[in-house]
Amino acid sequence: MAFKYQQLAQQIAHKIHVGELPAGEALSSLRRFAEHHSISLSTANKTYQWLEQQGLIHARPKSGYFVRAAGISALHNQAIASDHDQAVLVEQDTSDIILNVHQNVMRKELLPFGGGFLSPQFLPVQALQRSLIRTARRKPESAYSYGHAQGDPSLRHALCERLAERECHFLPEQIIITNGCLEAVTLSVMELSAPGETVAIFTPCYSGLLLSLHNLGRNILEIPCASDGPDMSVLENLMAEQAFKVLILSAIAYNPLGFNLSVEVKQRIAALAHQYQSPLIEDDAYGELAYHGQPNSPIVSYASRQTDQKKSAPIIYCGSFSKALTTGFRVGWLATHGNISPFIKRKLSINLTSSQPPQVGLADYLYSEGYRAHINRLRGVLEREINCLSEAVLRHFPTGTQLGQVRGGMFVWVKLPENLESMDLYQAALAHNISLSPGEVFSMAGMATHCIRLSASHPWSDEREAAVVVLGKLTEGLLRAR
Repeated sequence: MAFKYQQLAQQIAHKIHVGELPAGEALSSLRRFAEHHSISLSTANKTYQWLEQQGLIHARPKSGYFVRAAGISALHNQAIASDHDQAVLVEQDTSDIILNVHQNVMRKELLPFGGGFLSPQFLPVQALQRSLIRTARRKPESAYSYGHAQGDPSLRHALCERLAERECHFLPEQIIITNGCLEAVTLSVMELSAPGETVAIFTPCYSGLLLSLHNLGRNILEIPCASDGPDMSVLENLMAEQAFKVLILSAIAYNPLGFNLSVEVKQRIAALAHQYQSPLIEDDAYGELAYHGQPNSPIVSYASRQTDQKKSAPIIYCGSFSKALTTGFRVGWLATHGNISPFIKRKLSINLTSSQPPQVGLADYLYSEGYRAHINRLRGVLEREINCLSEAVLRHFPTGTQLGQVRGGMFVWVKLPENLESMDLYQAALAHNISLSPGEVFSMAGMATHCIRLSASHPWSDEREAAVVVLGKLTEGLLRAR
């Protein structure tokens, strides 16, 4: 349950979003606000601080707090249509490009706009360290044992409680702890399909998933997405035609587009999977990072409400703590309401179990309630960082640049003007010690060659602003050179 100040702040945020509090409107003074809601001045101050962090209000010296103009998402971020209207079966191998870009993203001397991992400044580093130390004292055997085949029981119990808050209900025995989300997805692909069979994905999509599917010998069917989600009529036709063996998809803070599927779309996907008996693998790695006010229940939560569970198509639910909490622990999970034994066997055959110390440390941290406070804070921080980055791109990139809608996560999807090739900008940026992710790594079928993904995973600074200025000038230079 949210704290009192968060509840009040979200009520005000809703009034701003629907226009009940227009731009420029003065808010009550802190003292009057506290008296009206029977709260302390400290709680009133936290409420306004939360709204200020979201970019919804601002303080004027000696005048009080006022509603800002509509946020960047409402003013500028428009839905970017896909250049393709039909699914495409991948025929080329671009894994070398993906590997090259990934290696450059990890170079510490580059200014990071390409990576998908949070700066330590956004993470509860000290609290996590305390949990690790505490559990090392209480459970020293965890460092010398393989542990349970499905993962530490205390972590699975804590995870069940957290997922239940998102209307996603599993039992601890229905969960396997994995080495990150990608291993969970890979295990699911191996169980639900065979080499040579077709696996469908939304495109553009996470490059690591493309590499995994390619190395597993699956045919990859790319389903084009606009920046606000897929064309549902295309998806239904593919399901009706049984064009793929299994579909991998994400519904919340989708990487790289940043959309959140609406409740109606998630319900429809769950219903279509049931109707056509089409297995789904839901990759929810960024599921905790929907911005405040955005629904964050995954698709599997709607599928579990089907009246006839026994006849429902399987939805394998995969997630991770890597994106919202700590990349280095490599702790993810696979959950299913069906028979979990085949997945346990596959996990055992690959690496037996996942490392124990991070699991027991995370369980301790989750039970300390620190995680809930961290997530609530992080959502606001990331939305603010996205707004800063988006505003900078709109200021410094050439006319014709388009930004996708961002409803969660840490990425801005940018379509370059006049169909510039993103690899050209990528190479030019490297020469200026700036990393970014070109569209080529998000589609092996070549559906994103004119787009780039920029990351807001580090605190906004003069240095990052200056780097966006450089990227804008490089883009202008490429346009003139055409």
